[in-house]
Amino acid sequence: MKIRILKNKEQINERWKMGSQSSTQYILEDLFNPASKNNIFNKKLIFYDLETNGFGDAAYVHQIAALEFDLGKIFKKHQDGQSVSNDIQELKATGGIIVKALFDEKDFVDKDEKIRKARNDFYNINFKYRGKKDPVPYNIGNSLMRRSKGGVRFDYDPKNKEAEIIIGCKLCLTEAAWMENSRKVSNVLTGHKKRNTEFDPMTQALIDYCLEKSISSSPEADGVDSFRIKQPWKDNLTMKTKELELFFLKLYELFFTLSNSPYTFTKRRGGPEMQKLTTELKRAWSPWKNKAFAFTYTENKNFTEYDKFPLERYRDGYGYDEEEARPNEKQGILKFLKYLKSLGKNKYILIGHNIKAFDNSVINQRSKMHRIPATLRSHFQDSEALDSLNLLNIYTKQMSWFSKKADEMLEDVSIGEKTKEVSRESRRKVQEITKMHKRVKSKLDGMLKVFKETENKTQTHTADDDCEDLARVLSLAVIDMLSMAEAYSELSSQVLVPHETPDMPTYSPKKRTPSEIAPTVKTKFKNDLIQLKIIDIPWAMAKFNKESEKDALDRVVTLFSAWISKKYSVENPKLTGDEVMHKLLDFKTNIDTKRAYEQWLLTLAPDVSSPKQAQLDFGLNESISNRWKKMLK
Repeated sequence: MKIRILKNKEQINERWKMGSQSSTQYILEDLFNPASKNNIFNKKLIFYDLETNGFGDAAYVHQIAALEFDLGKIFKKHQDGQSVSNDIQELKATGGIIVKALFDEKDFVDKDEKIRKARNDFYNINFKYRGKKDPVPYNIGNSLMRRSKGGVRFDYDPKNKEAEIIIGCKLCLTEAAWMENSRKVSNVLTGHKKRNTEFDPMTQALIDYCLEKSISSSPEADGVDSFRIKQPWKDNLTMKTKELELFFLKLYELFFTLSNSPYTFTKRRGGPEMQKLTTELKRAWSPWKNKAFAFTYTENKNFTEYDKFPLERYRDGYGYDEEEARPNEKQGILKFLKYLKSLGKNKYILIGHNIKAFDNSVINQRSKMHRIPATLRSHFQDSEALDSLNLLNIYTKQMSWFSKKADEMLEDVSIGEKTKEVSRESRRKVQEITKMHKRVKSKLDGMLKVFKETENKTQTHTADDDCEDLARVLSLAVIDMLSMAEAYSELSSQVLVPHETPDMPTYSPKKRTPSEIAPTVKTKFKNDLIQLKIIDIPWAMAKFNKESEKDALDRVVTLFSAWISKKYSVENPKLTGDEVMHKLLDFKTNIDTKRAYEQWLLTLAPDVSSPKQAQLDFGLNESISNRWKKMLK
């Protein structure tokens, strides 16, 4: 399970091959085009995934898979017009490393004790005694929480959604809870109505399923319909247990959906008052989900299928240690980082799903905690990387738009069967994803179901299996993006008024100004300059009137990043914003970054011609100032 926990962002060097705003054209014509000099196939593609027990600083890492897949052959074959379905289905790593760390229950006693206490307290307050509680949600929750031999259950399987059902029961456990939670969800919906929010079909279906309109005197209503939670068991006394469980599950999903992006109110979207409504709604379910129903050791071990890791095919030749020689967490992370270093700098690209927010941050934090050598941490942080979440988000946006637009255009034009098939498949895939996630999302389990090559694949959540799944899904998504681009090109060519045909969203490169590029490359240059030890902090504090070393460093990096972004854009006018950004991210630390920084310093004092004066003005060491002399000549 992955959540956004990225902290201390400045410590992670973001040498990302693409970002959330990258264009489809850049992805197809550069990154995944075997004929392009900028393609990713010139380097080893290392797909990697972690499984942890916990999050953030407490994210104990017990599985690491870093597997190399040769996707270059697949894309070259596809470019030559050959079918690659079998190649993708039979995909297997050609190299890599498997790390299975010790995962002993005794090491998690304290953590489990906190979860057990929170779950026991939750049960005692809500489901131990009926009292004046509504008998239907009480009985459902009680039956799911109580063990057959007495006591509270600590063996939930997340796939069964039992915790979510129980929290759904709590939302209307008493008359007061039902009224209060009805008010909270109604206020949020009222806010959306006033702002003309268009809900996706699945979220609207949840609203219709779980809520009914009511007459309200709430000041937030202001003439807009108010809502309250349905209580279908009061109208239908013969509802079966499974039907009731489904209702409470859907009620939880509705509260969860309206509490999360894209439906949250923030300070920017709605202001503090509307933000308060979202916060209130989230507090109705979040504390219980994240504390009382956090994973215990046993639940995490079962969910990540620790005992089945690794797959049989990765137990020989991938550095796998049998049980008697299994490393602890520190040794496991050390083994992984040494493997990456053995590949060589700039020789590989790390690829993973949501690694920018989760995996990279976990490795960084746990490495620091274990005092793993800074040289290994630095090498890892300086890895080139590609977060597949960004790519798949772009893919699903393109797919959603194409499926709608193609339907409109197909009525007016005559096109080939291949383009019709691409249109039909896009529509089917959108419908398949929304069945699982209420709206088009880029979660790996949903992506597996949309492609015929992977539709029968069950996600096991072991790290190596997730790497294989991701390599397949990524390949299929990019090939699908190519097909949609070709199909839309044919559709557009048939339209009578071509200039009225809009570009596919995400396809054309987004116009990026240097001011938009600079924040993206800032972290890379900060790490480079720290590594080079080229900034004289006392000079920077005096020069920019900063009281702290941190502020002085940040000011230097900010100004330098802005300068180099503008300079490179001006000197290379034919490059798109994406290309400028990624050229800068590919700067070699000891050559390109060092030279550019020295040139930037000259712009601060263009009249400096003496190495001694340079030393006095900038606190530079003698070797750098002597190079200045050569540059000036």
